[in-house]
This record gives sequence, structure tokens and C-alpha cells, in this order.
Amino acid sequence: MSSITVQLPEKLKTQLQERAKELDVNVDALVEKALLEFFYLERLNRLRERLGQQFKSQGIENEEDIYALVS
Repeated sequence: MSSITVQLPEKLKTQLQERAKELDVNVDALVEKALLEFFYLERLNRLRERLGQQFKSQGIENEEDIYALVS
């Protein structure tokens, strides 16, 4: 594993430390989990955007339209 140094506002650092303690994990593990979730959600949003463009070209505007198609 590699290490990085990050500067955080004091309030955010405190929140990070408190939450890690509440979850009974170390700060490194919590930061790793947060980054993994961030990148996962970022990929998911890009996929939704691409699919949304394809759906619009087929006349599907929103999730209600999708629901109507599969119901």
C-alpha cells in the first residue's frame, strides 16, 4: 500500500476521527471506504448519464416511463 498526506479543515478531521471511532475502524480504513464509495458512485452516475441519453433517444424520459415499460 502507498500513503498520502491530506490536509483537512479541523472540523472535518474531527468528524472523521469521531466517525471512525463510532464504527470501530481506523481512520485509514474509513478514508479508503469513503474513496471506494465515491469512485463507485461516480462510475454509476456516468453510466446513468450514458443510459439516460440512450433512453431519451427512444422516448423514455424518466423512471416512471421505464416502470411503465416493464410493468
